[in-house]
Amino acid sequence: MVNIKSGRPICDAPQKNVFCGPDKYLKLIKHSVSQRSFPIMEDDGYFLLVKSGHGVFTLNGVCFDVEPGSVCWIQCSYVLTIEPAFGETLELWSYVFDYQLSNFLMFSTASQEEQQAVVYGTPVLCPGSKRVSQIHEFFSRLQKVDKHTYFGTSLIKVSLLGQLAMNFAQEAQKTANTCTGSDWPLGWRACMYTAANSTAALEAEDVAETLGADVPSLNREMRKATGMDFNQNLSRLRCIIAASYFLYENLPLDYVASRSGFKSEVTFYRCFHKTMNMTPREYRDNSLCDTCSSYRGFIMDDIIVDVINYLFTHFSEKISINTLSKALFTSANIIRTRLDSALGLSFKDILDLFRVRHSESLLSSTNMPILDISVMVGYNSDRTFNRIFRSINGILPSEYRQLCKDRREKYHG
Repeated sequence: MVNIKSGRPICDAPQKNVFCGPDKYLKLIKHSVSQRSFPIMEDDGYFLLVKSGHGVFTLNGVCFDVEPGSVCWIQCSYVLTIEPAFGETLELWSYVFDYQLSNFLMFSTASQEEQQAVVYGTPVLCPGSKRVSQIHEFFSRLQKVDKHTYFGTSLIKVSLLGQLAMNFAQEAQKTANTCTGSDWPLGWRACMYTAANSTAALEAEDVAETLGADVPSLNREMRKATGMDFNQNLSRLRCIIAASYFLYENLPLDYVASRSGFKSEVTFYRCFHKTMNMTPREYRDNSLCDTCSSYRGFIMDDIIVDVINYLFTHFSEKISINTLSKALFTSANIIRTRLDSALGLSFKDILDLFRVRHSESLLSSTNMPILDISVMVGYNSDRTFNRIFRSINGILPSEYRQLCKDRREKYHG
């Protein structure tokens, strides 16, 4: 059972771009927090791993104790305040898991129960379970991949994030099954209900009645939890949903407005400008700029994401594009076309990237013979492995191993 306890109401307006922002996508960021933070409310979701220290995370008015090894999934509907224990510093690792990636990568494959768990389950997992240990491993692997700047590493990161999210959802499902709605305070329940139903025709009166409260109490508790009343929370969430639609270049704005839950295009324009500090057209132009489109463009294609996840899981096996197409219930030609148009890569290019990246970790951290490594990552011979490794990295596996050894000796010496 989660230990649910209320925190103090927030006094300052929430700030953003602390853990998220365009410059932080697909990058592991490290933070040190030695005193109580101001409230933080990001437009994207993100994971936090507590590397060291103890403290309290207050999310939408509910306090969660954290310790080394705790993992948190902070969604865009949360206001977070961090308070280290007296005399301690919280060392945190963060990784952005934005709304678009959450929607199109994780939710496309999660069960209905797992999706509900993400919304209604605990956002904080304590260390100790097998899945939390696996999440720690995913963070470690993301850190290792971050050290590489080769083309294709973003594919590996997205796949790792998808699996990290799935493990979190499955573990959070246990909490969702043990905590009833009445266990959570009204402000928390109101925020979660609004987030889960933001595109529906919601009215404060109906939500208050559903949650067994009146409208003044609903607004008061939501302001205590987030600094915003019901209508302000709802408008913000709808604007964030609308922002995800702008990644599709040709969608009409009136369609985006209606799909996001707005009754009129005029209301949509007014709310979006107030929330995002720019018009919908300006935001769409910024979202589709070169610096964002390469990352976000392939996330929007569920076939590409399925291919990436399948290859990441099965790269050590004997795989052909035909076996892949059968596993994904689509045609080989569709896979070829999507990969080429979105990434400029072939099926074999991506498979080789996964295999070579995994071999790098084995070459740098073990004394395994190169032949054994080549077989372990999916190649039939060390000759093939050498050729492909060199085509990607410019050096042979043996040279790569020696280079890693030299760097270690230089660092420790």
